Amino acid sequence: MAECLTWKDLSEATLVEILEPKETSEIRRNVRDAFGIQDDGDDLAEIVVDLYYNTIIFAQDKRFTMEKMSTLVSIVKAIHEQSTVGRMPMDKSWEKAKQILLTHSVQRPPFSVAIFSLADLQAITHYLLHTYFRHFKMYQYAFMPTFILNIETLETGNFVELPPYVFQLKTFMPQDEYDEEQERIRKEQEDEEARLAEEARLAAEEERKREIEAAYLAAIPDEITQKVIDALEKHLETMKKELNEQIHVTEDKVTKKIVDIDSRRPPPKPGSMLRTGSKAGSMLKAGSVRGSLKK
Repeated sequence: MAECLTWKDLSEATLVEILEPKETSEIRRNVRDAFGIQDDGDDLAEIVVDLYYNTIIFAQDKRFTMEKMSTLVSIVKAIHEQSTVGRMPMDKSWEKAKQILLTHSVQRPPFSVAIFSLADLQAITHYLLHTYFRHFKMYQYAFMPTFILNIETLETGNFVELPPYVFQLKTFMPQDEYDEEQERIRKEQEDEEARLAEEARLAAEEERKREIEAAYLAAIPDEITQKVIDALEKHLETMKKELNEQIHVTEDKVTKKIVDIDSRRPPPKPGSMLRTGSKAGSMLKAGSVRGSLKK
């Protein structure tokens, strides 16, 4: 059975409390309190608050009901957490998003429930593609930890073979201590076997859930599934064209501004150039990326 996200994170009373004030700062504070986000000046926390706040404002502009609004916010939260914690690439994250949206757009209980209409689904996909997935790599850069791999090479000719170590008699333990140590090792092995058995049970349960969901998808009438897929593909194709045109226009404007700035900039004084590989250059680059992400 697929998980229904309606009322999972935000109840109707909570949404009414969030939208009661008119000032943006008060709404953002209510969003922060609803999700338990601390106001400690953390940039990542501010990004998450922006994500939830913008989703609520979008749902309000589309005149969504409280049920639809709560479901949409939980869907966006689930997509963001699965994409960052699970280190998903963009294509897999988008496939997961489409699966969650389909689960909340087709009336086939207990596998899915029709919270959103086809028009709602088109508006939501347009919103997600032009907001979250448009800046998907920036979200990953901000939230996913960076792993640094250090590799050290050694010359095989520098190794010196050492003789085997001979234990001293004073390091030997009495028989009762040896028996206690063996008993401890046996208990650790039993605990490890129990843990592996529990993991296998959970994996089997997860596989059973996937089989049930696969059976559900196979049981959906072809005309319903095909209708939703055709509508999504048609709508996505149009949005991709619009997005590409917007990107080209933005690139042309940025290029023109850079050329104008370079043409008016006086020649640099000797020794005033900042090397890209320096520590200050790295700090400027990191600051510019953080600044663009926060906007």
